[in-house]
Amino acid sequence: MGFATVTSTAAGWPMGPKDFIRLAALGTAARQPATVDAICLAIDDIVDQLWMPVGDVVASTIEEMLKDGTLRPLSDRGDLYEITASGHEILGMMFVRPVGRPGCLLGQVGFRLKLAFIDLAAPEVRRHYLTDTIRAYEGEIAACEKRCRHCSIRGTFGRLWQNHETDRLRRDLSLLHDMAAGCGGETAALALADRGVSCATH
Repeated sequence: MGFATVTSTAAGWPMGPKDFIRLAALGTAARQPATVDAICLAIDDIVDQLWMPVGDVVASTIEEMLKDGTLRPLSDRGDLYEITASGHEILGMMFVRPVGRPGCLLGQVGFRLKLAFIDLAAPEVRRHYLTDTIRAYEGEIAACEKRCRHCSIRGTFGRLWQNHETDRLRRDLSLLHDMAAGCGGETAALALADRGVSCATH
């Protein structure tokens, strides 16, 4: 399936919590075969306690993925799963599906999970994802600035925090521009890491 087809298929189909589990499972298994516990730990590590699905929900989602053929067990380890060719295709589609706004909780969850595994995607998918994310951040910053102009009800400390949040979004946007400019994969990621931004999702 070509990138244009993937983009048109996935556009407008928002991701939900179960999709985040699938993304984490596929991304983790794409790096190396993983157990359900390893996938749960990956979610906890990447999302950093913003969101944590119940272990039983993760396990049932893995069972669904085994049935639909996006994951398969290793022949000698029934509790260890690897990604399939179909799983790689679905993973690529997930990077072009929308998530929530950057300022909302689920938006941050989706952003962190996608950013953790975007290096596994083809260069054109990376560029598409980063471009869309930059646009989303620009829109979020504009909305925050508008709220700041009309937020007298927040009081002095509330306004200071709103300004702080807007500044954080601007810093995130600056890093996203750096990533998009050096969207060459591992080499670009290492260059960013050398500049002290290796934990960009935190």
